[in-house]
Amino acid sequence: MNESIPAEKAGGPVESSSAGPDGVQDQAAITPSRHADMVGLQQRVVAEVERRRKAGAFPPAFEKMLRATFEKLIPQGGGTSRDDFQSLFRSTDRSAFMDIDVPLASRKPGVSLAKKAIRKLMAWYLNYLLQQITNFTANLMQLLAALDRRVRIVEDQVAGMNRVATIDDLKLFTSSATVDFALDVAKRSGGRTLVGNCGSSDILSRLARTGANCYGSDTNVKELEAAQRAGMEIRWSPLKEEVDNVRPKSLQTVVLQGSFELSPVSDILEVLKGASDALMYGGTIVAICHEPGTVPQDADSRVAIDLSAGRFLHRETWLNLFERVGGFSAEATSANVENSEFVIVAHKLQSKVPSGDSGA
Repeated sequence: MNESIPAEKAGGPVESSSAGPDGVQDQAAITPSRHADMVGLQQRVVAEVERRRKAGAFPPAFEKMLRATFEKLIPQGGGTSRDDFQSLFRSTDRSAFMDIDVPLASRKPGVSLAKKAIRKLMAWYLNYLLQQITNFTANLMQLLAALDRRVRIVEDQVAGMNRVATIDDLKLFTSSATVDFALDVAKRSGGRTLVGNCGSSDILSRLARTGANCYGSDTNVKELEAAQRAGMEIRWSPLKEEVDNVRPKSLQTVVLQGSFELSPVSDILEVLKGASDALMYGGTIVAICHEPGTVPQDADSRVAIDLSAGRFLHRETWLNLFERVGGFSAEATSANVENSEFVIVAHKLQSKVPSGDSGA
């Protein structure tokens, strides 16, 4: 009879494992050494991804194509477009029909006869239920169809109010004096830095030349490809999505610039909230802004202003938006008076104080 050899004698101490009945290990059972290994592995993966990005392994055009492909593969009803709703509506309409003619077949002798007898006895009850459910589902589908028509009218009206739907494709260039000021703030803030709408200025390239840990996001493939060829880390991503997808408290600095400020106020608030979540405590948002009535000299900027859904905001309004988000100490600094440009520098506080709360 063979006796099992204790694990300690066979190969030294063994880490205890408290797996549940489904075989999944309890998180509390992960030892410090194993946790350190997991953290180290994650850091190596992140470093490898960054290395490959800088090497050009993920071209912006490829990221854009991959994104479009994944959107096509979204399960039925999983998207938010009108086509997704119509597809799900048709599927729901087809499944609204109910059949009470239950199957009677069975491999066991006598069971089919028993099922048939039960069906006859229950037919009056099932027919009554079916009638009630059918009336309800028919009215429900009519209600959904009516709501769809009303929502479609509202969507068409809103689309007509917006002068352009692709604000991220527009560029609003900034003067060199303002870029110098924003760059100096970003360098002093340090840490991992996101430069949003990086094609709007040379902040990203100048930061990268200093050896800063930085990357940029934009939706202009041509600008991103040029930055990637220069060895910079970039993402093909709209600004709002980028700040939403960043790991919480993983950034030290976020630079906001370009046509971002010409977005609707609701979108600006969403970007500020996303940037707040992505920032570490003590981190900094650097927002390059323009005074209302600004008329830039370059044609691209004038086009961006004319076609955008939003408008330039006063510095007091920007400070109010940061106050609405909460948890920031923000100030506006005039970086270039001649071009009516200013920079909002907002530092994330250690604890988030709700707006309007004066404290004890």
